[in-house]
Order: sequence, then structure tokens, then C-alpha cells
Amino acid sequence: FNLLLITRLRCLEHALLCSTWVNQILDCTNIIKANLRLHKWNAIALCVLTLIHVWSILFPCLTHKYSAQVIPGTFEWPLSERTPPGFKDADPQTKTMSLQVDDIWRMIEMTILLCVLTPLSVRWLSTRWHVGMPLHQLNSTLYFVDIVRRHTHPHSWVLNTPVFCMWLFDKLWFWYYNRTVSPKMHRVKLGKASKKSCVLSSTPIFVFMV
Repeated sequence: FNLLLITRLRCLEHALLCSTWVNQILDCTNIIKANLRLHKWNAIALCVLTLIHVWSILFPCLTHKYSAQVIPGTFEWPLSERTPPGFKDADPQTKTMSLQVDDIWRMIEMTILLCVLTPLSVRWLSTRWHVGMPLHQLNSTLYFVDIVRRHTHPHSWVLNTPVFCMWLFDKLWFWYYNRTVSPKMHRVKLGKASKKSCVLSSTPIFVFMV
């Protein structure tokens, strides 16, 4: 999950792209497309592995004909469910798999989030950007909330929370910067016989044909 967020840190992309020292060691001229490729394939792997993870508790029901039951637990901070005393995920004697309410919730939530909303947001990125991008970012936020809310995921509190905060800061900073600071522009004529010209910004990201 961290790699998904890091590959979309525009501040990091801009810093690496414009750093002379970094580019002497590593060619970053294609960093945007490279990050998009990493983002795409890592997202596909994350979706597949997450779905396998949340549904794996029911695999014995398919492979060994176990039955399944739901046993509610008790609330646990920050927004999780603690197992009741004597709870067993798998009971080989009775061939029973025990699930909690939170397990059922995660199956439904992740299936809708990763199989419906995420592909829909990706499709809308090329047709309805103003809707697709907010939905795509909402999906990332919901995924993050789900993995850090569980009391059994302290590693996510330590590893994922700082990167998610960096990602939020990156989005807020670029939103503020793009609306308050105008890039310096200069016009370059394409040729004596051509009536067209090219307007270049101070960064290599913006090129406008006039």
C-alpha cells in the first residue's frame, strides 16, 4: 500500500525530476510514466492479494466441506472487534469455521471497494476525470482506514500512517500551490513561417500550444 502512495507523491516526482545531483546518478526524465507503471501493477497485486486475504477464512468450506458460523465479539479501539473467550477460527473436530461480524464486513467492503469502485474510478480517469480522481482518492482513503482501524494491525499504525500523512500533505500542498502560485511563462516561436507558438512554463510539466 505504501508503494501505491509513494508513486503518486507529486512533490517527490518534482524534486527528483528537477534535481541536478539526482539526475547525475539516476535518469529521472521518465519518472512520471515509470511511477504510473509501478502504481498500476502494484495496485493490481494489492487488490488480488487483499481479496484472497479477506476471503481465505472460507477456503476450508470449499476444500474440506467445513460449515461456517458468525460469532459477534466486543468493541475494541480504535474501530475493531475483539474475539469472545474461547473463540476459534477453525474447529477441526466439528469442521466449523468461526467468523466475526468484522470479517463479514471486510468481505463485503473490500469486494465492493476493489472489484467495483476501484475499476470504475480507473475507467472514469480517462472519461470523467473530475469524478474519477476524487473517487480514486476516496478508495485509497477507505482502504487506509480499514487497515489501521483494527487492533490486530499495529504494524499498519507504524508503517502506513506516516506515508498516508505524507500523501495527504502532498495533495493539499499541490492543491494550494496550483491555485495561489502561477508558473512563469515565456513564448517560443516554432518557426518564421509558422503562425503557431509554444508557451512553456518554468517546470517541464506544462506545455501549451497557442
